[in-house]
Amino acid sequence: MPQDQNTLIECRVEPGNGAAIVFIHGGGGDPQDTWGKFPEFIAGDSRAGGWDIYSYGYISTGINRVIGMGGLKWLKRALGINIDPTVSMLANGLSMQLATGQFRNYAALAIVSHSLGGIVAQKLLVDYPDMRSHVRYLFLMGVSSNGFADKLLLTRNMAQINEIRPGTPLIVALRKSWKELFIDRPAPFEYWAIAGDQDGFVPPDSSLGPFPPDRRRVVPGEHETMKEPRTAGSLAVQFVLERLAGQLSADRWGSARVAVELGQYQDAISRLEPHVDDLDESGLVTLALAYESVGRQDDALNILSRTNRYADAMDALGVLAGRLKRRWWLNRTASDAQRALDLYSEAYQRAVAKGRSDQAFYHGINVAFMQLAYQRQAATAAITAQEVLKHCESSRLDYWRLATQGEANLYLENMDAAVDCYRNALSCDPAPTVRERQSMYEQATRVISCLPGLAKLRKRLDETFR
Repeated sequence: MPQDQNTLIECRVEPGNGAAIVFIHGGGGDPQDTWGKFPEFIAGDSRAGGWDIYSYGYISTGINRVIGMGGLKWLKRALGINIDPTVSMLANGLSMQLATGQFRNYAALAIVSHSLGGIVAQKLLVDYPDMRSHVRYLFLMGVSSNGFADKLLLTRNMAQINEIRPGTPLIVALRKSWKELFIDRPAPFEYWAIAGDQDGFVPPDSSLGPFPPDRRRVVPGEHETMKEPRTAGSLAVQFVLERLAGQLSADRWGSARVAVELGQYQDAISRLEPHVDDLDESGLVTLALAYESVGRQDDALNILSRTNRYADAMDALGVLAGRLKRRWWLNRTASDAQRALDLYSEAYQRAVAKGRSDQAFYHGINVAFMQLAYQRQAATAAITAQEVLKHCESSRLDYWRLATQGEANLYLENMDAAVDCYRNALSCDPAPTVRERQSMYEQATRVISCLPGLAKLRKRLDETFR
């Protein structure tokens, strides 16, 4: 039995959570019955730890509610009098809900929508720019994004459905704006169009067609059953969970915390990108790191190629070398490795010449890594690591210095000292961000993989970072 539509259900709310998942039903649905156990299955998985979970309801008659309408509503409907809010009104109401009350405390949101709810969500993100800095994930399940083309007599006078027919002003404007804002340029959030493989209500040219191929997914089920999973292992549930945990190894660091930090990177991009030609070195590096953090690696490399405008460019050289180092580690292209080593070495020499111990230990430890991992010169890397430790002693104590000391001790195979340094780095106040924790961990595991004598240290390292 459909419940009261115009309500907000708290599926799980816990003190201290900084992110929220919001389920939005389709036409004629309601915030409880529409989703079955979907919110419950999400709440029961550790990958969704740190997320509060809500189900949002709005007024929509829909086909399944026509039978139960009272006489007055039947009369109004027969006369063509609109008794439901328009899609624009629904998007406005949703924006107010997500910008007020308890939602003001969330730094990141994930929206899971079905059918008409997905049109409302898209309209929200097109019409309300402030929402783009809060929404990190959008799932569009069985959404008639290219228009709803049924010819049922029951829907003829349903204003919300008539508003989203193929070719209506709303659909045409929505598709045009979405393409300009989120397809022709990088979207500031991750979105997915999801179709049921047996959905005869919304065909794939409407649910999937408007979106790039890499944004399309298909799950088992019809239009209604695709969003009512029978088990926690259902593909739709697992896909949502895996996407929440997909960036920055969020299953290790906490997907809610990652979503919050991704929003901070998007804010940096919004502030700095329009002024890219006027940025100083610090601004350029910040923008490049933000690009890297949201998956725009090519943009990060391109922006860092402008290092010749600075006098010493130690920061920019190091960040550019880091991008090349990561690309080499993935693709094993020798030219990337050599270029990274050359850039790190140049920056290291500049730092030593200028007496910049803080820069020297950062670039020096990366020189050591390339000597070990690329040149296979473990003894040379150990000598460089000894130099790095001396630079660390002359630098301010913070988590980067401690992490660098930890890594330097790995090259020297001082396992206890390495673990102690990493543990102290993670305990600093302020603490390293998710991105920084991941960087420390991944770099340590790469070093360990190159030094067989450290194999037994991996378990201790995992326990330290966990």
